[in-house]
Amino acid sequence: MLQVSDTRNPVYAEALWDHVTLDQVELGFRAGDVIEVRDMLDKDWWWGRLDRREGWFPSAFVAVRRTYGKDLVDKATFFQLSLTVSTLRGHNMKLFIPRARLHVRKYFFSHRVVPHWNSLPQHVVNAPSVSSFKSRLDTYWHDMDVKGR
Repeated sequence: MLQVSDTRNPVYAEALWDHVTLDQVELGFRAGDVIEVRDMLDKDWWWGRLDRREGWFPSAFVAVRRTYGKDLVDKATFFQLSLTVSTLRGHNMKLFIPRARLHVRKYFFSHRVVPHWNSLPQHVVNAPSVSSFKSRLDTYWHDMDVKGR
């Protein structure tokens, strides 16, 4: 495994089950607690911090997260490129919107933003950098007089 020493990008783990301990060197926690992982050298027992306490805890009792409160999201399942991209209108990076059976899924962020992304012109989408994309998007919105940005 690895020693976690990068304080700019700490590794966090969410407790899946309670871990009750009477040992002073072990870290007790409840399901749902988020632990900052400090050492992952041993595959079975990791060193971590919860609130102001530090100690060893079983790695099998937690699920690793990269940033506090955010799960790792596979972009392939979150957004998918459309297979029926038409080069006649718009751009060639259009996204597919899967059918939603439930209202909960229909109003997800990924479903709400895709029509806006798909309506952008080619020169905005093909910007060479993030800053030029932002600039081109602002210009496009200004030209379109988009409300509520």
